[in-house]
Amino acid sequence: MEAPTNTSRWLDQFPALAHLESPELRRLLETSPISTFRAGETILGVGQMGGSFPMVVSGTLRVTMMSPEGREILLYRLQ
Repeated sequence: MEAPTNTSRWLDQFPALAHLESPELRRLLETSPISTFRAGETILGVGQMGGSFPMVVSGTLRVTMMSPEGREILLYRLQ
């Protein structure tokens, strides 16, 4: 799916943004870069701070950590 290009499409896909006033929403949409990642790509490593708030337009974002035994633990998933 391609990224939403206008306000109404963003609100359809992300209804949590509906509480924002029009100028705030417009500013958010104008300043929010859209990034594309490959399947399995690590976006942030352990201890790294993210400088953005992920909103998944297409696909799935998985947040995981490794157990002391070396097993991957799924913390949460965004779709």
